[in-house]
Amino acid sequence: MNKVLIISYYWPPKISPGVFRWYYFSKYLPNYGYKPIVFTPLTSKSNNSKKKFDNNIDLIKRKIFDPSDIISKYFNNNINKGILSSSNSILNNFLNWIRINFFIPDSRIFWINPSVNFLKKYVKDNNIKTIITSGPPHSIHLIGLKIKDILNINWIADFRDPWSSWDILDAMKPRDKIINKHKELEKKILKNADKVIVTNPNLYSEFLNIIDDNKLELLTNGTLLFKNKKKHLSKKFKISYLGLLNKFRFPSVFFNVLKEIIIKNDDIEKDIEIFISGTIDNSIYNYLINDSILKSKINYVKNIEYENTFHHFNSSSLLLLLLNKKSINTTPTKIFDYASSGTPVLTLGEKKDKYMDLLLEELSLEKIVSYSDKTSIENSILKSYKNFKLKIKNKPPENIKKYDRKYLTEKLSKILDYYY
Repeated sequence: MNKVLIISYYWPPKISPGVFRWYYFSKYLPNYGYKPIVFTPLTSKSNNSKKKFDNNIDLIKRKIFDPSDIISKYFNNNINKGILSSSNSILNNFLNWIRINFFIPDSRIFWINPSVNFLKKYVKDNNIKTIITSGPPHSIHLIGLKIKDILNINWIADFRDPWSSWDILDAMKPRDKIINKHKELEKKILKNADKVIVTNPNLYSEFLNIIDDNKLELLTNGTLLFKNKKKHLSKKFKISYLGLLNKFRFPSVFFNVLKEIIIKNDDIEKDIEIFISGTIDNSIYNYLINDSILKSKINYVKNIEYENTFHHFNSSSLLLLLLNKKSINTTPTKIFDYASSGTPVLTLGEKKDKYMDLLLEELSLEKIVSYSDKTSIENSILKSYKNFKLKIKNKPPENIKKYDRKYLTEKLSKILDYYY
């Protein structure tokens, strides 16, 4: 069986889309003749530096020093989870200033050299021909770059999100000098990697300005189809959002419309439940739990196991999908999970995105609604409530099969076949 080394910052017990993408690729790769070896940071929740994982995966964990963990711990800040606070406090602005000016491309830079020193020997001793780096954090790609330079082996760089055009980077308001440094590093990664994988067609087009299409592959995220076979609607009129809730995607109009509907309609007021799960910006969380109308209707669970999320997809009458307001070069992973349940989805966005329009149509989902479109938001909620009272159960689209994680792993294996 051919060995492939996967370098990923995110791995269980962490919970994030970055975890699920490569966890399931690694789980299914042995079916196609590949032995995954995963290199990831050693966290406080795991005290084993090397162990077997899911039988077919060798898991190697090494200690990491990450300043953002310290900042998050002592300043009650979610900076290590990709959250940029909506607060304009002096402290928050100062922390962002440090982050953008001193840690390029990100605060995980201190893991690069120790990882390279360990892996250059490990790769050689274990006769590994191909490595895969997955970012963000994009510092992970710098590990791949250095190992490529030392050993001249095959290197695949997987971009789950953009780099220099990432809205998170833009929101920290970096100087032109800092942006240029990011662009230089990004270009170096793209030029030196043997293959670059992206999850979004718009990002694919962006990278075509730097490298040829023969080096680029589009490999989207996917879903676990078998988890959504049975649909059991909740006894409550359940509206669910599962994922990150930050300043880039806060649906204030949606919540205001919900409040108006609850006030005007006694039946909905009695029936409604708003289920939210995921990391939330502190200011948004405080707004929700302190609102006199919403606080009694919101059921917030910070973290739930990925496979347990499918219960909420199936039991909901309406799922909320929030697109970033300032960019179109990312595709939320949850869109495939949502679609696999057959539950109606209200997708909120701002920028015109032909790819997302086509994807929603392919998945039999309604078109994008503007974050500020009160009428369309209200109509979507009321239509879902009507179907809830009629106990209508929707079926998932046939096209969702092409986004099955097993099928996507087969596509990945064909990319790897080129190097073996």
